[in-house]
Amino acid sequence: MRPRDVQHGVRIRALVGAAAGAAFAASVVAAAAVPALRGASRPEPGPALALGEQLMVVASGYVLKPAYMLLCAVLIAILRRRGQAPDLGRLSLALEAFLAGEAACAANYLAFAGQSVPLELLHGLGMAVMCMLLPMATFELLDSRVVQYTDRSRVCSFQRLCSVCTKRDNVPCGLHKLFLFAAGSLPVLALMPLSVPLVPAHRVVWVFGTAVRFDLSMPVLIAELRAYPLIAVVALLTAAVRAWPGHHAAAAARWPFFLGFGLLSYALFRFVLVAAYRDQPHWANFWEEATELLVILAVAVCLWTFGRQLGLRRARVTTGELDAH
Repeated sequence: MRPRDVQHGVRIRALVGAAAGAAFAASVVAAAAVPALRGASRPEPGPALALGEQLMVVASGYVLKPAYMLLCAVLIAILRRRGQAPDLGRLSLALEAFLAGEAACAANYLAFAGQSVPLELLHGLGMAVMCMLLPMATFELLDSRVVQYTDRSRVCSFQRLCSVCTKRDNVPCGLHKLFLFAAGSLPVLALMPLSVPLVPAHRVVWVFGTAVRFDLSMPVLIAELRAYPLIAVVALLTAAVRAWPGHHAAAAARWPFFLGFGLLSYALFRFVLVAAYRDQPHWANFWEEATELLVILAVAVCLWTFGRQLGLRRARVTTGELDAH
C-alpha cells in the first residue's frame, strides 16, 4: 500500500471518529437536557394496522434488510479480493461503514426491541459515513478513469464544453466555479432540518398480534437534525475557503466537501422521513429500508456492468482474438 493511501485511511478513521464523537456527545447532552425522557411511560398500543401494512412491516425487517445486507457483504468481499485501486478501496469502505451501521440496527431490534439509543446512533452514523464515502468514491472513479479533472498532466474531458482549459490557458476553470458555487450554496439547505422543532415520537402498532414499537428519541433527533447539519455547514464552508485559490487547490477541498455533503445528505433524508411520516413511522421505516436496498442494488449493477473495466471480472476472450493467436 502506498503512503498516500495510508494517509487517506488515517483521514477516514479520523473523520469517522469525529462524527461518532459528535453523535454520542449529542446523546449525552440530550439525556442531560431532557431528564423527563428517562421516566417516560411506555405508549399504549394503537389499533392494528391494515393487512397490507402489517405485511409491509414484516417485509421491511425480514426481507428487505437481510437482502441488502447480504448483497452488501458480497460486494465488499468482491472489492476486497479484486479491487486494488484507491477509488474501489473507498467504495469498499463506504459499504463496510453502511453494513456496520445496519448490523447495529439489527442488533438493536433483535436484542433491545429498538430501545438502544447508542445502537441507533451507530446505525445513523454508518449511513452518514456511506453518504460521504460513496459520492467521493464515485467522483474519484469518474475523475481518474473518465474526466481527468484533477490530473493536471492530462486533458479534461469537459474541454469540449469549455473550449478552453485552465491546464493550458490562463483562464479560470469552469468546473471549479461550479464547485465553489456548490460548496458555498449547499449550507443553505441545512436550514431545513435546523429550522424544525425537535419533537420525540413514540408509537406502538399491532402487527399480526405482536406489539411493535417505533421510537424517535431526542438524542437521535439532536444528532441527525442538529449536529450533522451544523458539522456539514462548517465542512462545506471550509471546502469553499480551501478551494478559493483556484483549480490547483481542489484536492485540498475534497475531504471537507464530501464530509459536508454526506452529513447534509443524510440529515435531509432523515428530515424528509420524519416530517412526512411522523404519525406513520412504519411507513418511514419501510421507505428507509427500500431506499437502502435500491442504493446497494445500484452499486451492484454498476460494478457488474463495468466489472471487467474495473478489474473485478476477468475479460472474456472473443473468437476473433483466439483466431488471431
